[in-house]
Amino acid sequence: MTVSDQEARQRWEGRVRHRGIYLFFNQPIELLTDSETVFQEFDTIYRRFRLEGALASESVLRPLFLLQDFPKEGFFLYLSGRSFQIPERPDRMDLYQFLFNYLLDQTRDFFIIHGAALADREKGLILAAASGLGKSTLTLELLRRGKKFLSDELACLDREGGELRAFPRALSISRPVLEGFLEAGGKSLSSRERIIEDRAKIMIDVEALFPHPHVTRCRLQTIVFIEPPALSPRSDQTATMELRFFTLPADFLEALRKTPGLVELTAHLTGDSPMVRLAYPANVHLVPIIQALADRYGVAIRGFYPEGTAEIDYRRPPQLSTLKPSAGILLLCRYVLNVPVNPEDPDSGRQRLLASLARGTRGVRFYRMTPGPLAAMADRIETLND
Repeated sequence: MTVSDQEARQRWEGRVRHRGIYLFFNQPIELLTDSETVFQEFDTIYRRFRLEGALASESVLRPLFLLQDFPKEGFFLYLSGRSFQIPERPDRMDLYQFLFNYLLDQTRDFFIIHGAALADREKGLILAAASGLGKSTLTLELLRRGKKFLSDELACLDREGGELRAFPRALSISRPVLEGFLEAGGKSLSSRERIIEDRAKIMIDVEALFPHPHVTRCRLQTIVFIEPPALSPRSDQTATMELRFFTLPADFLEALRKTPGLVELTAHLTGDSPMVRLAYPANVHLVPIIQALADRYGVAIRGFYPEGTAEIDYRRPPQLSTLKPSAGILLLCRYVLNVPVNPEDPDSGRQRLLASLARGTRGVRFYRMTPGPLAAMADRIETLND
């Protein structure tokens, strides 16, 4: 269903109880919802990590985000001209992540990189890694050692100026890791500090654990890619990724099967979260291709989950190697999430992306590090920003 912002407002006039206007990386947005919980979570986290002042002007053109929870029809999302009706109410964390994924897709002044972002004496550090390699755990350890938090999952880099910005999202950590960390440090968290919580993950207010002075921006100096040897970008290597959806229409699935370069697709359509597992060449930047297809078919993606291709022995000492800027920029392409791509021509814009990354990372030092014992990884990283 496609309706205008004005039609959406008229249709749900009187039903929406909560309204907020925000500025998200230079882009004004408006959030309307009947869910007090969703509104409070979004508003709390935004105000903790906001980069600009909140907006008050009614005349500013902005995307409209409307969230409605209907007793019979299910959960409804209207996102500035596009609407999704979800039969089963999503988990709060899924919904929150979905909203920010949509916002990221609209962000053009910044690179959004899949990685943690930290500050050390006004020097910025990005830890880029596939999911499941201990990035958030390492972030916690570095915060314990005095580093300052900008993000644990999505690093925001100015496309031209090389400035690293805080990303407005709480730290997301697996329950066992957080509980082990709290137990080791003799700490605990109140329910208020656990902003969003489900069975596997907890999103927490970092300042509840580490009351350092708040940092919103700094100059990027170092990027570390945490990768086992099997994840090195060789053209003959196949990577895998899992995609989860709220609903998975047959026409979108068929279009997905025709994605250029795709090696294999396996779909699991049962349960309340349809899932697709893709195998593809590791040197292909797949995420924006899939996102472009999803936009075309009006499909809401619940999440992207890259998978490793080898067992990792975390007992081995981490190996650190320096990358030339050209190699570092090429590798960084795999971690940039908000890149416009033509699905029929995946290579389109690749040279422009490389050139833009070269400008945005001028003077940045690149390293590759293999996973290993947590303390040893943190020790190696601490020496890089000296």
